[in-house]
Amino acid sequence: MKVLYLIYSNTITAGGGSFHSLYAHVTSMTGIVNPLVVNIGVSASETIKCLPNYNFLPLVRWNILQYYRLFKIVNRFKPDVINAYDEKSLFIGRLLSLFYNIPIVYTKCGGSNGSKFIPFASRYVLYSGENYEHYKNNGYNDKSILIPNRVLRPTVEHSVVKDFLKYLNIGDGKIILRISRFNRYYDLTFNQSVRLYEEIKSQENNLHLVFVGIVQDQEYFNELCNRYSSTNIHFVTENRFTHFAARLIPAVDFVVATGRGAMEACAHNKRVFCPTKNQSLPIELTLDSFKFLSYYNFSERSEISNVRFKITTSTSTSTKELFDKYFCTDAVIDKYYQLYKSICSEKSDRINNLSTLLFQAIRFFRPKFKI
Repeated sequence: MKVLYLIYSNTITAGGGSFHSLYAHVTSMTGIVNPLVVNIGVSASETIKCLPNYNFLPLVRWNILQYYRLFKIVNRFKPDVINAYDEKSLFIGRLLSLFYNIPIVYTKCGGSNGSKFIPFASRYVLYSGENYEHYKNNGYNDKSILIPNRVLRPTVEHSVVKDFLKYLNIGDGKIILRISRFNRYYDLTFNQSVRLYEEIKSQENNLHLVFVGIVQDQEYFNELCNRYSSTNIHFVTENRFTHFAARLIPAVDFVVATGRGAMEACAHNKRVFCPTKNQSLPIELTLDSFKFLSYYNFSERSEISNVRFKITTSTSTSTKELFDKYFCTDAVIDKYYQLYKSICSEKSDRINNLSTLLFQAIRFFRPKFKI
């Protein structure tokens, strides 16, 4: 079975969560399906460049040459299914679906619900209960499928861990790790991480908070460094550590994380704390808090009202067990294969596709006719 994967990127989104999700999915499905990955947009994503059959097309505005190249690629590959990983690539995928009469799957990698307008797809794969309910209520009820985000089972890169600990030079101190791009959007999670550090510091004599990430807003980064100038709060921006920063998780004791980051921390059986929208402290991921946090795909937009999970020096929850049951890609390989197999004979629903294509075109091509 041949599956064409489409994803859009620009200079900001090229390293985002959807690219890591696609990387994990394609890596786990290779050998089960024959994948072709087409990255369209302004810039290529470093995260997925190593995937098999990877192609980048600088598809910006009305670049007819790149559309011609895309159709040549599809003609040569002859996919059975198209899987788009964002709304912009879904628009391009729907054009291909109409032209070649191929079914299309749209994977929404978490995030806010957006408007009530649901662009047509043969199936919708939703990562969060929040998105799943929204799509069932406003779109095609029988086509929405809840398959929470999954990550690959990680290995420990001991040389990277050793290098990171040597760089920090904190001896036997315990570490709280927060991996995040440095921009103002994540200000809430930075503040909650510091409050967690202050809370645990009363129980641990030698505790350090380490922020690791790429600087996307220099002004905000400078502001953050000035705001939290404690000698035990560290800011790490070197590329050797920010590139696939999840490799640093085995070196630490606590992880503040959302989405995929929380899942990767669970794989190493770390204590995981998830930022939320309406709490002063991040919430520890336990058996009790799992259902609340998973509904929002462990996003910082999670709203947990009238709940206070006490932070203690230890926990009885094995986050490794949560990973094996809920977060590892191994558990959903067959589910995806059966999904692709079931829609191969359906072809494209051209009438419903055309009925929403014009409205989606207006949304993405105005005002500068960009996709």
